Formats: sequence, C-alpha cells, structure tokens
Amino acid sequence: MPAHLHKGSVFYKYLLSYLLILLIPVAMSVLVFGKARSVLAEEAMRANDLLLKQMQSHLDMVLSGVGRLRYVATNNDRLAGLMRTAPPVDGRQYYLAYQVAKDFNVYRISNEGAADFYVYLPGLDMIVSPNGYFTTRSYHGTQMSRLGITYDEWLGGLREAARTVYRPSRMETETNAVLDTVSIVSPLPAAQSTGVSLGWIVIHVDSRIFQDAFRNTAWNDQGLFLVFHRDQGIVAASRSDIPEGVAESCREAVLEGGREGTVRLDGRECVLLLRESSEAGLLYVSIVPVDLYAGRFTALTHYAIALFAACLVLGAVLIYLSAVSRYRPVGRILGILTPEAAGGASGADEFARIGAGLERTLEEGRRLRLEMSRSKPELAQRLFQQLLKGQAADDPAAAAELERLGVPLTAPRLALILAEVDDGDDGGPGVAQRVLQELWERELPEGTRFIRDLDGALGVLLAWGDAGPEGLRDLGMRLKAGAERRMRAQLALGMSDPHVREEGLRILYDEARTALEFRLVKGGSVPIAWRDVCSAGPSYDYPIEEETRLINSIRVGDRASASAILDGIWARNFGTRPLTLEMARCLMFDLISTMIKTADSLMSRDDDPAFWSRLRPFARLSACRSLERLRLEMDGILEAVCDHVTRSRTGHGEKLRGEILSFLHGNYRDRNLGPEAVAAHLGRNAAYLARFFRAEMSVGISGYIKRYRVSRARELLAEGGHSVSEIADLTGFAGSNALIRAFKEVEGVTPGQFKESLPG
Repeated sequence: MPAHLHKGSVFYKYLLSYLLILLIPVAMSVLVFGKARSVLAEEAMRANDLLLKQMQSHLDMVLSGVGRLRYVATNNDRLAGLMRTAPPVDGRQYYLAYQVAKDFNVYRISNEGAADFYVYLPGLDMIVSPNGYFTTRSYHGTQMSRLGITYDEWLGGLREAARTVYRPSRMETETNAVLDTVSIVSPLPAAQSTGVSLGWIVIHVDSRIFQDAFRNTAWNDQGLFLVFHRDQGIVAASRSDIPEGVAESCREAVLEGGREGTVRLDGRECVLLLRESSEAGLLYVSIVPVDLYAGRFTALTHYAIALFAACLVLGAVLIYLSAVSRYRPVGRILGILTPEAAGGASGADEFARIGAGLERTLEEGRRLRLEMSRSKPELAQRLFQQLLKGQAADDPAAAAELERLGVPLTAPRLALILAEVDDGDDGGPGVAQRVLQELWERELPEGTRFIRDLDGALGVLLAWGDAGPEGLRDLGMRLKAGAERRMRAQLALGMSDPHVREEGLRILYDEARTALEFRLVKGGSVPIAWRDVCSAGPSYDYPIEEETRLINSIRVGDRASASAILDGIWARNFGTRPLTLEMARCLMFDLISTMIKTADSLMSRDDDPAFWSRLRPFARLSACRSLERLRLEMDGILEAVCDHVTRSRTGHGEKLRGEILSFLHGNYRDRNLGPEAVAAHLGRNAAYLARFFRAEMSVGISGYIKRYRVSRARELLAEGGHSVSEIADLTGFAGSNALIRAFKEVEGVTPGQFKESLPG
C-alpha cells in the first residue's frame, strides 16, 4: 500500500463503499436462503405429519375393531356366569363354556383385526377360545408347544396384568406356523370395583398389520415409525434394531405435552412427531432425520457460500490493486461486479454462477408450492374422511383448513348418503364411484361434496338447508333408480338424518354407516334411513327347540313343516318390528349354522355326492349379504334337499326290506333267529327294524319267521321220508310240539292231518 494513503483518503472510502456494495447481495442471499430453507422444512414437516395421520387412520381403524371385539367378548353374559362359577365344574358349566366358545367363533368371523383371542379363567383352570374350551395344561401343550414359553411363565405373565397391557408376542396358528403378534392382555371383568381379577382376555393382533402400515406410510428408509404406550413403552416398530434412548425420548415428549421433539438416531439429529391413538395410552411416533428435509438444499447452500467467499476475496484483491494503481475508474470496478458491464471479467463469471444458484433455489421453491397446490383436492378428500370418521377434531381449525383448500362448508344443515354397489360387474370400486358421481351431479343440490373411499363406500355430503328428512328419502329413491338403470347393478344406500353444522360431521357418518349396514336386515331394494334403524327391536327369537324341529323336518324330507317353521321365525323377528343390526347378524349366523349342520349330517350318510356338488349349500349360504337373500337361498335349498331326501328314502326302504328277507330266508333254521339277530347283522336299531318291517310286510319279524318255517315244513311233509321231530329240527323249531302248535296256528290242521290229506 502506498505510504501517502491514510484513513481519510479516497482509497479507504472507495474500499468501504465497495465492501458495502458486496455485502448487500450477500445479506439478501442469506435471507433468501434462510427463508427458502424454512419454507421447505415446514412443508416437508407438514407432508410427514399428513403421512403420520394416514398411518393413524389405518391403525386406529384396526385397533377400534379389536376394541369392539374386546368389549363384546368381555360383556358376554355367559362368560360372566363362568367367571363367577366355583369348582367343581359339572356338565352345565361345560355346556355354558361350549356356548361361550360358539359365541367367540361368531365374534372372530365378524372381526378382521384380531388373528386370535382367548379368555383365561383361573378359578376353573380353563381357557375358552373360538376353537373351544380347554384346561390350561392342554391349551399350553397344543397351542403353544413351539413358542418356547413354559407353562408357569405363560400364566405368570397373564396374572401380572392388573390393567390392559400391550406386548410384542407370538402365537401358533392352526397350521402349526409361528406368527409374530402384538398381544393385548386385559383383566376381567372389564369394570371391576374390587380390584380382584376373575380372568384375563388375550387378543393377538398380527404384527404384519403394523408393518404394512409402517411400510405404506414411510417416504424414506432412514427414519423410524413406532406404536408407543405412555406407560409400557414401545409396542411395535418399523425396525427391529431400535437404538437405546428412543423410548425415553418418546416418554419425555409425552410428559412435556407437545407433539414434536428431537432425538438422536444412528448418530443423526432427528425430528420426533407424535399422534394420539383412539386407544387409550397409545401414540403413533414418526422419527425422521433432520437433514433429509433439506439435504439437497444444504449442499446448494454450501456451494453458494463458497462462491460468495471466493467473490469477496477476489473483490478485496481487485480493490487493493485498483487503489494502489491510483484509483482506476469506478466503472471498471462496477464492471467487475455487474456482468452486463464487465465484458467477460472473471469476477462477473463468479457472480453469474451465484445468480444461477439463486435462480435454481427459487425455482425449486416454486415447484414445491405448485405440487402442494395440485395436491389440494387429495388433501381435502383425506380431511373429509378424517372428519367424518372422527379421526380429526371438527373444530374452527378444521373449518379454516377446508376454507384454505377451497371446499368450505357453509350450509346450515348437512346430510350424508353412503352408496355401495351390492351386485353387478362395475369394474371395481373406483369405476363405480366415478360413474355414480357423473350420474348424480345433475340431481344433487349445489354445495354437494363427493367423498371417495369411506371404507369401500362413496359418500355424498349434501347441503340440505332447512328441509326435513322426508325429502331426503325421496331423493335417495331417485338416485338409486337412476343409478341402477344406468349401471345395471343393485345399489345400496344408507342415509343419515339432516343435522346442523355445529353437531359435527362424525354423527352423519355414524348414522349413514349404521343405516347402510342395516341392509343385512332390510335388503338393498330401497334406501335405508337412520330412522329405520332407530325403530329396530332389541333381540331375536330362535329357541333351540325350534332349531331341533327344523333340522328334523328337513332330515325326514317334510318340506311343508320346515317352510312353516321358517315362516314363523320370519314373522316373529321381522313382522312388526325389525331387529337391530347386531341381533340380525346373530340370527343370520344361527340360521346358516342350522342349515350347514343339517346338510352336513345328510351328506355323511348319503351315497349321492353329485347332488351335493350341484347344490353347493355352503357356498350359497356364505355368499348371502342380507337376510332377504338368505331367505331366498334357504327356500331353494330346502326344496331341493327335501325332494332328494324323499326320493332317497323310497329307494332305501326297498333295499332294507330285501336285506332283511334275504337274512331271514338264509338263517330260518337258527332257533335263535329273531329281531335282535337281524338288527345285529344289519347294524341297525332293533325297534326301528321292527316298526319298519311291520309297516312294509303287515306282519312282525317273529310272525314272518314262524310262517316261513311252517311253509318249509309243509314242503318237507309233502316230500315224505321225514318224521315230525326231524322236520322240526330241520326248520328251526325247538321241538315237535312247537312245530305242531305253529302248524296248527298257520294251516288250521296238525302236521299229521296235513300228511293224511296228501294224495296216495
């Protein structure tokens, strides 16, 4: 630096002004980069939260079904009786346990979330499951032989559960395979006041359900998803190698009462998100590394900072050279900073690269905002689904979110219609929903929202204004008729009552879903309103004595009696007041069970398997989705089976009569021949054979034997050469006196008188 320059000279002023000019774009770039980074992180966090909500929606639905199963099983009246029974156990308690197992089998069929469940009753040393009732020793030996759990460890683990406990566990399937599960152990009774457990219920949930939810939700393979219990720790995880400290970090986040936190995973700082489950005490946790949110952005930032540093160093050198060379023109320095005036200077090239980097960053931000804008319809669909199912709070924040997504709900009253295609080749649920939406858009009022995939149904959210529920039923009839005419398929509609907006959307979905499921009782021929369900009766009437009479009528081919019994069942249960959905489903299972038991007993003794192969009673009954359809199928099966039994019984009688006569004719010389001997030979009941033979031959078996022996004796008398004593021995009589008495009774004369009457 020249010696004549001092702090007040132009050199220092020029240097200061140039540095300030350089610092302005640097400061602006830092602000732009920081803002872009925060926006990107915020949007990524929101996307991750939406994915966590998706996992919550799926697992809450599974756990809600398991909760309903636990409620129904623990409130079974027969089970309550068993829990309070003291040993010794007699036949009545065993029959009660059999009934409970039968009820459990019905519960397992209607629930898809639980892989298996059972109830442990320590007072009776008994296990009751959908497969039957067992002693604890036999259940451990047959159902847990491959799990490596000792008998004492197993029972001790159950007895330690003073409240509902979630545990990673395993179970052995019916095919002897070992399945990883999450077991839910709860003491019984459910609402106890003494604190003394009378039993425990154990429900196994297949771990693959949790893993599928984790896999479908994860958008990277570097994070971790957990199902976490507030007190019991980790219940299920997307990885088997969970680092130490993760559970403690989750617990600290819960205690602090927030939804977010931080934790270190594999040496990296991660963001921890929490979502409440519908099951008490359970949380869904997402742990994602922070650097995944803005990894590419961070690399670009480092690259830009390096370019800025190079530019600053180069600018300082140029300033110094310019000042030392006696203040070169300001235009040349500005040319270095401004590419348009540089004419190819190296400094200008560096600034161009910095500008290009900033442009790429801004373009990335614009692209992300565009993607978020395009996803608004899908986000609105998911929010509607969550509000209707009660998986999201229906509060002012939700209303504001709907407003932001462009789908506000401003009508004072709302109603919901759920539609499902019951019968017909519609190309799949997605095609059916699209067709229904196109057909109904002209019929429905303004402000209607179509909501896809509500557990397989299309939801139609109506802005109903101040109209009453009567017009809603008429609208449903028009929609159903028009859709079935165009689609050539049967459509089931379930409709809620109109409700004011302040009551929330959850009540609309609950009413419409219950009405739609009520088609099991009413069938799908007309739209079903919530008011139809409210008038349903509390229980069904199908006593075991009537089931026995129905089975016996079918077994003997009495179609008239069987039809009359079914008519009586329908009249009592559906005549004046329909059943509730739960009771109708139980009655449906009982009727199907009756028909299957009857058909199974007939098939086991029938020699015409082709008839049953053509009839297919099991497949036809199992495919019924309503009691209306079940009655039609039962009438058809009843007619075919009764006709078949009648035809089979006629051929069976001729065959049995021939077998009896053949045995009697071949063994008439046996003095011990009688009904018991015939029954023992044919493997039949003696009383039944006696009644059958008398009905067919108009004479009893003993009377027929006596007459046949007399006829053989008469032939021997006609041949000559035999005394009466010899003939008695040859024809099976006990002696000559027995022969004379029988001959006199049948022929009206003695053997001697008959022999004298013979010619020459």
